[in-house]
Amino acid sequence: MFRPEILRLSVEMTGLSNSADSAPASPNNGTEPPMMRTNGGEQMGGSEAAHIRIDEIIRRLDAAEKEAQAQVVEARREIFRVPGRHRLADEDAYQPSLFSVGPYHRHGTEEMGRNELTKVRLMKLQLGADADQAASLQRECLLSMASLEQEARRCYDGDVAMDSGEFCMMLLVDGAFLIAMLTAFGIQEQDDAPANKEEEEDSGPGTGSRTQKRVLVDGFLDLVLLENQIPFFVVHSIFGLLVDHAGTTLAKTAWNAVRNFMQHIPTASNADDVKEDCKHLVDLCHTYLRPAGWQQAAAAGGGHIQRFRTATEYSESGVRFRVRSDSEPAPRFGLLDVDFSWGVVTMSRHVIDEKMSCVFRNVLAFEQDSGAGVERDAYVTAYVVFMSQLLGSAGDVAVLSRSGVMEHSLGNDGDACALFRGLARGLAFDTDGDHYLRGVGLELNRHHGRRLNRWLAWVARRHFDNPWLILAWLAAAVLLLCTLVQTVFAVMSYRPSAKLNS
Repeated sequence: MFRPEILRLSVEMTGLSNSADSAPASPNNGTEPPMMRTNGGEQMGGSEAAHIRIDEIIRRLDAAEKEAQAQVVEARREIFRVPGRHRLADEDAYQPSLFSVGPYHRHGTEEMGRNELTKVRLMKLQLGADADQAASLQRECLLSMASLEQEARRCYDGDVAMDSGEFCMMLLVDGAFLIAMLTAFGIQEQDDAPANKEEEEDSGPGTGSRTQKRVLVDGFLDLVLLENQIPFFVVHSIFGLLVDHAGTTLAKTAWNAVRNFMQHIPTASNADDVKEDCKHLVDLCHTYLRPAGWQQAAAAGGGHIQRFRTATEYSESGVRFRVRSDSEPAPRFGLLDVDFSWGVVTMSRHVIDEKMSCVFRNVLAFEQDSGAGVERDAYVTAYVVFMSQLLGSAGDVAVLSRSGVMEHSLGNDGDACALFRGLARGLAFDTDGDHYLRGVGLELNRHHGRRLNRWLAWVARRHFDNPWLILAWLAAAVLLLCTLVQTVFAVMSYRPSAKLNS
């Protein structure tokens, strides 16, 4: 962290050096060094005084640097405003629309202001119906928030302009609301629906299961935005006071909610993989997306990857794409896992929609941040860069769609291509670096670089893409085989007769 004190001291050193260089000649024509009187009355040369001054400035610089390092360690900066380079592609992907959580969007839209009352009501419901007991429990919760206030403030980027009482009340209301949403979404069956239309209509407007599901999904989407978070250690404290947690934990409740929310995104993780020091819900989504082979960095020997090639280029060298079936045995296989063997790329089924895009944008912003000096595993970044280069055009999306790997609800294949291109915009990533897709990339590029593979693939496309041509080739092969057999038997029958004539 750069501090003004360091700049000021550096200027002092520069000024001291310049003054020494440009000092006028002494009256004694340089034969004697200029004298300087110390505090004790002793005299010393100007050169010795300059050295003492420089040593003092160096000591002050070291002290300022240590103080700056201490502040970097102290500042957790786990919840921050998304930088502008990520906002260029899609500003709305980081802005909540229904519910504000945390200090950044408290004065957002008018609808978010109205929903503040909903959040307070949910907190009151969790405090209980008995007024005296609810007041006592609320006081206990606020005392807990007060004890965590300073630690929670350090999690946000910059100074939060809220007084202590307002900040603690925000933590309590938003934490209780988050617990209510996680609980509701954790037990929500995403595939259930009313047996018929009358069942939904009888339940009244706004209370049907489809309406409830839509509200839950829209509300939960606000909860996975990076700027819309509160620290999980705060939620842990509230969970322990408000929830009868016999047989359940916050980690398990949150995991079930994230799993139901991202139902079309396969995961290689489970609830046991949730870290004890999980920062917030975006951090949990980052764990959910973690591939099974995320630690297999560079297991394919030497070589360089300038870039990944497109799906069409790989197909032209004989590479086939295959979707991994859910019925296949272990190991676990998540959305980000990619396997290549014997000319076949195996991937999970990709269901692409706007919800997935929003989740990925916020996880990427969290993963790319290094403001608190924390270097996070960049497997989501590696996957997005790989997909953005694999899908260079609408034709590449069609290649994956025909193989069953990709399915999207966007306007056309070009929109799916543009989605991944937009996700990769502004990412800091070294394709030839140490990432989990390096081995797969090297093997794919080696396969594509072999001329024999490209020639065989060309022959297959040119002569075997039509079933009638395949039958014709088979018929020709059978005819050739029969001709060879006939020739062999003719030669064998000729030799004995030749011996008898002789």
